[in-house]
Amino acid sequence: MKNDSQHDNGANRKRRKQEAVHASSYGVAVAADISAAMDSLQKQSRPGAFANSTVITASLILALGSLVSGVLSIFWEKGAITVETKDILVGALYILGFGGALLFSGGLTAKRALMLAAATVLFQTWNTIFYSNPPVVTLVFALGLWLPAYWTVSDPAAMEKLGLVRKGLVVNSIAGLAIAAALALYMSWGMKNFGFDFKIEPWRLIVNTAQVFPMYLAVFCLFFAVWNKLKSWGASPSDMLIALSVMSVFLSVPSFAGVAIATKTPLGTTVSGLAASVVIMILSTYITFSKFRSAVPAACLFTALAALLLITGLT
Repeated sequence: MKNDSQHDNGANRKRRKQEAVHASSYGVAVAADISAAMDSLQKQSRPGAFANSTVITASLILALGSLVSGVLSIFWEKGAITVETKDILVGALYILGFGGALLFSGGLTAKRALMLAAATVLFQTWNTIFYSNPPVVTLVFALGLWLPAYWTVSDPAAMEKLGLVRKGLVVNSIAGLAIAAALALYMSWGMKNFGFDFKIEPWRLIVNTAQVFPMYLAVFCLFFAVWNKLKSWGASPSDMLIALSVMSVFLSVPSFAGVAIATKTPLGTTVSGLAASVVIMILSTYITFSKFRSAVPAACLFTALAALLLITGLT
């Protein structure tokens, strides 16, 4: 009897152990199913590029600045306005770029809005008054950069959302210059083979660079602010590429159309130039934003491209 009882107890313990193992395995399986379901739900709930109005609003802001540029180019080519008036396009993109970037990053305050407006007026006024005095007008470079530099020092956390970071600034600048130089040399070689002539006017080139770098920095801070916002929401790489593509098109089309109309550029040439500019903009912003977390390299690149267009007589 005693042996029978011991045998029964052993069998019961073995059965309970097996049941515990099965229960544990079942629990692990259920937990795995729940985790997989949550991951799937999270992926499905990721916002797309157009899940809200951010990308569209940013694109419209960029299109407005580009439209101003295109219209002023037409008026200037027809002799209706002076070159100083035409260059209001720089100030327009400057205030729209930084203003939009602050808006989408959540950093737009009344104080910053007033400071930006004052800086834009100072920047544009100096450019207009001293346009015919190249050594003096080049100070627009400092007048265009002092405000973002001040914000970066005084509130680095907020400016990181715009792609303005103190840490790694030297590396970002060197990287931007290297990328810009490499692409500019490659494009100049290609344009030379297509029969373009180069005419370098040193002071004109210096002044143009001093004007457009702050403008492009503002524009790509807006790009970065939208990119960073989408990234924080968990948008997929493809959605972020779509967003950058849409913004690039909205920024480029009005100004290209205006210049083409003003200069009577053939449609094929205009479309080719537009396509090349948009593709370069998409790839450069996506790669440099992902790699450097900064708007500086893209600004360097497009400043170099603007210089290349200037010396070939296309702008």
